[in-house]
Amino acid sequence: MKFFLLLALLSMTAGAGEFCDKLQQLPEATRSRLGPIIGLGASVTAGYGGVMGPAQRVALILDVPYVSLASNGATSAVALSRWTKAESQRCGTAIGVDLFFWDSVKGCSADAVTKIVKLAQERKCHRVIFSNVPRLISLQKSSCISLINKTLDNSVAIDVLPVMEELQRDSRRETYFRADGIHLTEVGAEAATEKLCELLI
Repeated sequence: MKFFLLLALLSMTAGAGEFCDKLQQLPEATRSRLGPIIGLGASVTAGYGGVMGPAQRVALILDVPYVSLASNGATSAVALSRWTKAESQRCGTAIGVDLFFWDSVKGCSADAVTKIVKLAQERKCHRVIFSNVPRLISLQKSSCISLINKTLDNSVAIDVLPVMEELQRDSRRETYFRADGIHLTEVGAEAATEKLCELLI
């Protein structure tokens, strides 16, 4: 298993961008503080179509443990339930690239974001990274990110990074997304990971 993970890391490193290279070169103590990485979300984070999700790629670059709490079609409530029941209580960085995608389809509850943030605080995460969910399908109603409660204490650093939104606006969009216009290609996953690396530097 370790052999295959090493091969995956080597193949990723070969195509890694400037910021991911810099992240990988940080001192081990600095990288360790960012782990473990908690992957929260739906199919993109879960590795749809065999394309490793951005959160897991970040964990490999940092050489820290990765905990996947993502699955196809999952809302943030599903991710929250899985995280609550997870055996490990440790958290370095929680990453939710597509965490609120299905919430945006089914309707965001008023406390959807707040519940995730509060659990991140309870688990003493150092960083939490959410992504704005662009309008990818007509069924989407609204973004949940606007529901972040600014009155929450700042014991955890919360970043909102428009990863998917920026990829969708990019002129190379067709190389980033699969034919369904929702899921990432290998090139798209690498581009999304580079944006996460830039934020974590």
